[in-house]
Amino acid sequence: MQLEDDEEVSRTVAVDKLPCEFHVDGFADEYALHLEIHNSAPASVGALICCAILLIVGALIALLGGLTIVFGPRTVTYNALTGPSLSQFIQLFPGPIFTVGGLMVGVAAFIDNHNGKPPFAPEVYLLLFYELQFAEMPDDPSRISIEYLDDGKFRISLSCT
Repeated sequence: MQLEDDEEVSRTVAVDKLPCEFHVDGFADEYALHLEIHNSAPASVGALICCAILLIVGALIALLGGLTIVFGPRTVTYNALTGPSLSQFIQLFPGPIFTVGGLMVGVAAFIDNHNGKPPFAPEVYLLLFYELQFAEMPDDPSRISIEYLDDGKFRISLSCT
């Protein structure tokens, strides 16, 4: 029970007055660990190869659709009994082909970007994992501005807007 109380105390930051600068004990190490965990997520070789193939194929499909949109014919005729050939099909539907290629490139970029989640900024990390207790709460809390200086040191002030 006492360990939980100590944990809560270490996660609380008292702000006496605004503007001020304050130091959060252990923040620099904790934030460095957050960055290390985020950046050390190893991508497997198979996933990288899959992303590269998906990116290249998607780019080629998008390029084919885009070039067909720009340089393709205005009309396409084909036999109603046999249906369109592959080249006629591409000429008939260049927009959806371009869209599918673009989606493939987007999916490859999303997978390659560590699930699309950047690491938290220090100010955001402070707000998410620490409780700020103000001696006197400002009239408009949305005006509070927090700036990370260095090594666990923050500046907090009220913005003019």
